[in-house]
Amino acid sequence: MAAEVLVIWGEALYFSNLGVVLYAVAVSMGAYAAVRYVEEPELRKRFGARYEEYCRLVPRWVPRIRPRT
Repeated sequence: MAAEVLVIWGEALYFSNLGVVLYAVAVSMGAYAAVRYVEEPELRKRFGARYEEYCRLVPRWVPRIRPRT
């Protein structure tokens, strides 16, 4: 899903078209909602405390630049 969103944002930047930018925003919001409200509850149900620990250690969207201390 992330690759498709990045391709759409790339198209929005390349074409500099407001319609494509709005489409990219809508797709990004849909992807966020799918992950936040569908995938994450399923993973919490399936893996419990191990997934909670994973969420605590790993950022949701943007990776860390520096390692965790």
